[in-house]
Amino acid sequence: MRLLKRILKGAATADQVIGHFRTPARPPRNAVQPPIFERAEKIRIMDQGDAITLHRFRSPLSIERFVLFVHGWGGRAWNFEGFISKFLEKRYGVIAVDLPAHGDSEGSFCDGLRSAKLIQNICSEIGPFEGAVAHSFGAAAVNLAVFDGAPLGRIVHIAPFVNIPHRAIEFAMCLGLEGDALTEFWKLCDQNWGIQRMLNSSGHVLAPYMSNSMLTIWDQDDSEIPERHVKSLVNSWPEAQLHTTHGLGHVKILADEKVQLITSVFVTGN
Repeated sequence: MRLLKRILKGAATADQVIGHFRTPARPPRNAVQPPIFERAEKIRIMDQGDAITLHRFRSPLSIERFVLFVHGWGGRAWNFEGFISKFLEKRYGVIAVDLPAHGDSEGSFCDGLRSAKLIQNICSEIGPFEGAVAHSFGAAAVNLAVFDGAPLGRIVHIAPFVNIPHRAIEFAMCLGLEGDALTEFWKLCDQNWGIQRMLNSSGHVLAPYMSNSMLTIWDQDDSEIPERHVKSLVNSWPEAQLHTTHGLGHVKILADEKVQLITSVFVTGN
């Protein structure tokens, strides 16, 4: 956020902010691929003219049961390296997606609605899936996809992004929008996604209609996702559990071996 403020140099316009709201930061070009990804088969599917990369892992003992992994904003499939071996050991294959404008995928923009439609397409072309594991923004996309019928089985949300309108306004205000400029930003949101659609896309609004079993894992030191948002999601979801960790924050939680194990056990049942 501080970098964006420096780039915009002064008063940001609503157009600038809406553009940045849809544009994730790319990882460093010198980022080193985790060794386990050398085992992955890269599959590419098209989405709005962009080639989207899926990383497919097959267990030597797999009986063709697959789990879908969806990363967070500014992340990539690599973020789940520690989880993949856990599922392969349990005879489950893995499909890990790089969302549009992330990782090895093409694209100049990304948002929740586009990502949800992509997940639905992945389910149609490659699924169904026994389960899904999502981090942060990925959880919002998974919720939208499941609400619209994506067959994703048991779901694990890690540090889930829940309230889309709240984050949009928070983002705009952090970049200095106020008064008429903030009103204009909200109008642009309406033009791009529809305000009612945004309001209805929040996790706690969709949750009562969900039939999937869901586990949320959230850390008490997560500075990105408020506890009240997490509890609103879990308390509204008919069949949901909450597992709370301590001292891991929003990103390091993905590297915690206990979190990885809890996730694999919940999805696979063993």
